[in-house]
Amino acid sequence: MNALPETYSFLNSKLVINGFTITDFATDITLGPVNGDGRWIETEGPGGTVTRSRNIRNLWACSFGLTVGSEQIDFLEALAIADEKTGAGSFPFVFSQIDGTHKVVGSCWIHENQNATVSKTPGSRQIVLHLFTNAAFVGRT
Repeated sequence: MNALPETYSFLNSKLVINGFTITDFATDITLGPVNGDGRWIETEGPGGTVTRSRNIRNLWACSFGLTVGSEQIDFLEALAIADEKTGAGSFPFVFSQIDGTHKVVGSCWIHENQNATVSKTPGSRQIVLHLFTNAAFVGRT
């Protein structure tokens, strides 16, 4: 165990979609399986016998907000339109933390790009990706 406190920096999170690094985050990044079920599905019979089966969780979601003035919104919208029109998706996806142990690799598609809101004050646009994970390790931050 390390006796010194660890320093966490959100800036050490790296999200890459189709070779393009996303950096203009306005909100937290949420990453995890789409179905809320755990790693195992258990059943207990009336006699107390317990049976479990592994819950395959390859479909994940990644959601985050980007600042409304970010050109990265345009990049993601262009990917979404290309996918809708030509079936060009899914796109390579990598999420990692330089100072942590989160690593997720797979392919993604834009599931939702929140509608634009015009306001006096700048806000954020919520993006939701769905991804097929090839490898995922979500450890400490």
